[in-house]
Amino acid sequence: MASPISFLRRAPGRSAVVLLIAALGLGLYALWLFQHDDIDFGLQQGERIAALDLKRREIRGAIEEVTKRSNEDAATMAAAEERARQAEKIIASLRALESTWDRLVGNPAQQKANAEQLSRMEEIHTTARAKVAEMKQARTRLTWEKDGLELDLGRLEQEIASVENHRSVAWHYLAQAWQRTRGWLLMLFALYLAGEVAVAKRRRSGVRPTEI
Repeated sequence: MASPISFLRRAPGRSAVVLLIAALGLGLYALWLFQHDDIDFGLQQGERIAALDLKRREIRGAIEEVTKRSNEDAATMAAAEERARQAEKIIASLRALESTWDRLVGNPAQQKANAEQLSRMEEIHTTARAKVAEMKQARTRLTWEKDGLELDLGRLEQEIASVENHRSVAWHYLAQAWQRTRGWLLMLFALYLAGEVAVAKRRRSGVRPTEI
């Protein structure tokens, strides 16, 4: 059974001619688009690149701001952890003084002062630990935010590179022509291949196509 691939292998010349005609038609249509386009392509490209560059600067600024906030939260968390550690040490020292003997024969005034300090240290410890947990959650959210911004920046960089690599006027209008006509061109080429395959099958079977 004949196929488009086998036909192309046997008849590259005719296929090349068809492709050449299609390319010529595409080029003529691109020229027509250029002549009838009311928009200044160079100005349009410049404005687009400027807008994309502005957006890129905004995203980079947002990333810098998120990084700054994350560093500040890290410093705050480290300070809270240090306060919690110091409070733990003082709490342990004060509790070591709370022996039965000390409560019976110790100085009541000193015992009261120790109890008050112990209460303050426990409050400081609780507050510091809560601050550490809060900063951890905040830094996690900032990490997610930064990851999202970096993904947006990566996509934007690709778009900018694509625009900068296709500043050619000819390339722009050829791409426009291809976008508008590719469906028809592919369909017509497929019909051409199907017709040639059908003719080839008839010739192999000894039946000559009907002349019109």
